[in-house]
Formats: sequence, C-alpha cells, structure tokens
Amino acid sequence: MFESIPQDPETYQNVLNVEGRNQEEQKAALKSMTVYRVMRLDHFKSWCESNQNVLVPVDWWDDPWERALFQNPINICDAFSLDPTNFKFYGQCWSLEKEESDATWRIFKANDSQCIRVGVNAWDLYEHFKNNCDELSGEGYSLHSCFAGLVKYMEENDIVKFLSTSHFEDYLTNANSSLVDTLFIKRSAFKHEKEFRLVYYYATNEALVEVSSIPSNLCGNPVHVFEPDGNDLIKFDFPISKIKSVTIGPKITHCPCELQKRKIECDKLISQLIGMGISRDIISISSIYDFPELNLNF
Repeated sequence: MFESIPQDPETYQNVLNVEGRNQEEQKAALKSMTVYRVMRLDHFKSWCESNQNVLVPVDWWDDPWERALFQNPINICDAFSLDPTNFKFYGQCWSLEKEESDATWRIFKANDSQCIRVGVNAWDLYEHFKNNCDELSGEGYSLHSCFAGLVKYMEENDIVKFLSTSHFEDYLTNANSSLVDTLFIKRSAFKHEKEFRLVYYYATNEALVEVSSIPSNLCGNPVHVFEPDGNDLIKFDFPISKIKSVTIGPKITHCPCELQKRKIECDKLISQLIGMGISRDIISISSIYDFPELNLNF
C-alpha cells in the first residue's frame, strides 16, 4: 500500500500512494480506511463550534527531514531560481493505527493539555477537503491545489537521493511529484505512525525570484500566481456528524482518590461533548493505563 503506483487520467491525481487503477478503486480504498488524530480539547471544541477542520503551516512541523526541500533555492529549467519559502504549504497528519499509542498520549500530556483522539473515514475527510479546495483561495490557479494520501517511509540515504533528483519542471508537468511528494515521505524510524496526510498549497507572487516580472509560461506550462488573504491557518468545512469516534485521553494514576476524581472529570467531559453535538454512542474513555484488579494468592 505504501509503494508508488503509476496513475492514469482516470485516477485522482491529487491522491498519493493509495492503491487503485481508477477513481472507483481509489475511492473504495479510502472508504475502507479509518484515520485517527490526537488533538487538544480546546482545538476540538473550536472544530465542533465551527464545523471546520484546520490545517497548519508545515513550517510548524518539528522534523527538518519533512521539509528539507524548502530550505534552499531551487533551479528551474536552468533559467530561473525559485524560493521554496514563498510557496505556502499547510498540512494535517492523521494515522491509520487503530491501537492507542502511549507515546502520542504522552506528547500531549507533557503540555498538560486535556486531549482526545478522533476517528474519521479517510474518504469523508478527503472528499470534504477536495470539495472545499477551490473555495479556499479561488478557482483557476495552477499554483494552488490540495492533496491527500499515505506517507511513504524511506531510509535516510534514499530520501537524500530522492531530494537531489527532484526537479521543479517535473512538478509543473505532473502534480504527483517534487515539492508535494516531499511532504509525503518520512524516515523509516517513524513507520509505526502509519500516517495519512492532507496538504494544501499556494504560491505567492514572490515565489519566482531573479526575474523582473512573472513569466507567462515556465518549462512550457502556463503560470498563474496570486496573493491570498495571508491567514496563518487553512480551514475547510467538515461537519462533526462525520466523526466516527471520540476517545477521551488517559490519566496516569493509581491512587484511589485520583481514580474517583478522574471518573468525575470524564463524566463531566462526556456531558460537554454531548452538548457540543457528539453522540454518546461514539464517545469512549482511554483505558491504556488501566490496571485490572487482581486476586493474588501465595
């Protein structure tokens, strides 16, 4: 599932690394996937209030390997230079891993934030993202698009080789290459994450540098660039009715009084979630740190 798959015009060209010889097969593959994301409770409340999902700049990602191509100028057709920092990319990371992860919960625990784990259908996520894409910054711009797909995991030397042989010319002629592809690869050390990502991008008028004016075409391809509203976040409509599961984050404690306090907190949070429009049927409480009562006889 994580291998590159040759695509023909009948596939979704902005769906990366998902099996399927045509759109129906890709759709079936996405419909079979449930993806999960851990988020802070206050962020989830904002989602419930607005029915909008939020993508953040990929500059916020911690791992420099995930945005390596954006740190140096890129030569275009031996004629122009491109400054990748003026290509604005936004992303959101989900996981195919159904089982809870101690490591993921602890990341949010370290920030002392109440957190939850949300599960949605990958096709629902992609369809709403795609349908909203042209409304985000305007229709008809070739340097503006949205992508979704599975992350490919590679060894570090293979990533270096991939980056050194990527060309912007390929990107202009094939949507599934170069700049966008680099945001769907990650080091093999993280393959346990089984990531599914959404990526949106646009180009500012400063993207092309060392030229007095924007050329009408580049490498034989028409170029249309524009200046969006400059928001730091990208939002798209995604109704909370499409959410399949909500898991309340765990709390590491073994003290009986703390366990009772935890139960009261969870009951209160469940009531809040129901008040925000989440069905009680899809709400659960993480039991990853629960320890069963044992009767041990020696």
